Amino acid sequence: GESWRVVLVNGIFSKDLSDDLSLVAGLEVLNLNDGLGESEELKKTLSVASQGVFEKLNRAFWGHGLFIKVKEKTILTKPIHVVFVTTPTEDSLFMNPCLVMSVGREAQAHLVESYESDRGGSHFINAVTHIALASGSHLQHERIQRDGKKTAHVATTHVMQEVQSHYDSFVLSVGARLHRHDLRVNLLA
Repeated sequence: GESWRVVLVNGIFSKDLSDDLSLVAGLEVLNLNDGLGESEELKKTLSVASQGVFEKLNRAFWGHGLFIKVKEKTILTKPIHVVFVTTPTEDSLFMNPCLVMSVGREAQAHLVESYESDRGGSHFINAVTHIALASGSHLQHERIQRDGKKTAHVATTHVMQEVQSHYDSFVLSVGARLHRHDLRVNLLA
């Protein structure tokens, strides 16, 4: 395909709907809960991230999420498309998806982050994305939100950029009764 696809349904990774990324050189994709125990880099990214009200709420209630690590000097040839799908269940009324991405020194990646919810269901989605860009890295980031008309969707993207890193962002929001997206960028010395 044109991109590597990772799908989370109601916050839970779906192996059946996702591409197998274990063979992609320089790329590591982990369940966020598993990654917390294994990755010092992930712990550092989350500890440095600003903690606004919605970020604190997300952290208190997250059940699942995704950690993507692009290793240093890796140049990915295709975008990584992370799809968050919310379907009507009693548990999906209040969703707190979390995505953490670390792009290593002099690495290049393209992330497409998309959110889709049932057109008839009523949901509150509080999505948080943390991105850490090492020196000389480059990330092109597209965020696409296509929710049903009864959905309230608040989102925070927090980017931490080291020296000479590049971050390009595009956001498209369609649907939803309420949509808010905070983009916070910290330039690190």
